[in-house]
Amino acid sequence: MRTSFAAGLVAAATLATAQVPVTGDFTPDELENGFAFNNVSLTAEANMKYNIGQRNAACTYDNALQRQEWRTLDTATRKSFTDAATCLMSHPPTRMTDAESGQYPGVKSRHDEYVATHINFTLNVHDTADFFAWHRTFIHFWEQDLINLCGYSGVLPYWNWALDAAAPQDSPLFTGDEFSMGGNGEYIADRGDTWLAAQVRHDIND
Repeated sequence: MRTSFAAGLVAAATLATAQVPVTGDFTPDELENGFAFNNVSLTAEANMKYNIGQRNAACTYDNALQRQEWRTLDTATRKSFTDAATCLMSHPPTRMTDAESGQYPGVKSRHDEYVATHINFTLNVHDTADFFAWHRTFIHFWEQDLINLCGYSGVLPYWNWALDAAAPQDSPLFTGDEFSMGGNGEYIADRGDTWLAAQVRHDIND
């Protein structure tokens, strides 16, 4: 029995490895037209269902919360989300100690703690292998605070920015009404370009 069980694990692991697609599995046309992305997404979904199915937990694939794209939310949910996010901006810090407050004088709220954490870890969690894992954990904690500290009852929405890439100012996120994230700001004539970071060109021969 032990031998067959171990053999089954090896076979399952081998099968799972074989099912993971790589770039070389697709033609240039498949990479361009979205077929490859859809294939990878379906494989990831199958792996999630398999992994969750192996757990003895109340959380299952069928009852797991699902992220919703902003434009699919009704106005009440949008408002409750932005209200909760604003609430965190006035909620006192929950993690920073008195000894640390001198190092982070700008941290005045729970929201500020998230901002300071992200700033201080920027060079360690960007352009790294754990980029996705770190940020998924980060926003999970933020979501839990929206729920537990500020009474939010929905799920964390996301923005499919590709739908608005051609004209982000026209996105439903930025209509400027009470059911949006904000607006496009006031137009300032004759203002030069604004750079958010230093633009440095590196010659290939450097």
